[in-house]
Amino acid sequence: MSLDPNIFFALPWERHDMGKTITGTTKLGVTLTANPTIIDGTIATYAEPAIYGSAAKVWTINNNGLISASSEQGVAIRNVYAITLAGGGKITNAAGASIIGYDAGFVAEKSTTIINAGTIAATQGQSTGIALSAGGAVTNSAAGVIAGVLVGVSGGSTFSLLNQGVIYTTIARWPGGSRQRHHHQCQDRHPPAMAVSPC
Repeated sequence: MSLDPNIFFALPWERHDMGKTITGTTKLGVTLTANPTIIDGTIATYAEPAIYGSAAKVWTINNNGLISASSEQGVAIRNVYAITLAGGGKITNAAGASIIGYDAGFVAEKSTTIINAGTIAATQGQSTGIALSAGGAVTNSAAGVIAGVLVGVSGGSTFSLLNQGVIYTTIARWPGGSRQRHHHQCQDRHPPAMAVSPC
């Protein structure tokens, strides 16, 4: 038996991730399996993360739709995040797109880059809009809105923020008064205690 030299056979270690696009509406949480994952529809879950990425990869998500994780009012269900990336990665949230969680809009366990031109928000009483405990970078464009009830954006010692849009909290608990709706441009490195705009 002879093989046609014009036919390409990919060996297992030569296969490349071709990416995945999610359209339509689902109420079930999505576990990432492909890079990049593009959201053109709606993922709206109850009492569980809308998207979870394991520590096995550095993930890339491009959101053009709605990613939402909610909890029943009055019921304390913890760790209900819109997106959780154990392996870190890069998130691009397009203009008009939304990422909305209960405890946090986005949480990563490894360094992550977030580029936001839409809305990233969290809704419960002690929530954080974006939590990057392992550091990373957040760019919030002029059209971008990042909101939390207690904290807008938090990060580790290697965290950087470039804000050209709006970052705010609905509860002001910092010296110097309210930190709601600050419009400015800044680029700085923040320790955890300084993890809310303004710089």
